Amino acid sequence: MTVTTTDHREIRSWVEGRSGVPMLVEAAGLSGGRPVPAVVFPQDDSMPEAREVGWDEWFEVFDASGLAFRHAAGGPQDSPPVYELLNP
Repeated sequence: MTVTTTDHREIRSWVEGRSGVPMLVEAAGLSGGRPVPAVVFPQDDSMPEAREVGWDEWFEVFDASGLAFRHAAGGPQDSPPVYELLNP
């Protein structure tokens, strides 16, 4: 089962509960050159082009992009964490 939300507290709690870090990816040629929000977890080092940002900046880009956050409904022990950003 999955959950889709735009609630900042819910997203932040889910990510931090799995030791995730908010990141922005500079997407030259994509999304009009605007940064794209992403989340990186300790076991996932596949985003070398991403830069760590604070939650305020991450949510500013998230909201401006009109995104929603979909994640698995399981607890923090679920590994690896699975999420996706949707443009509903």
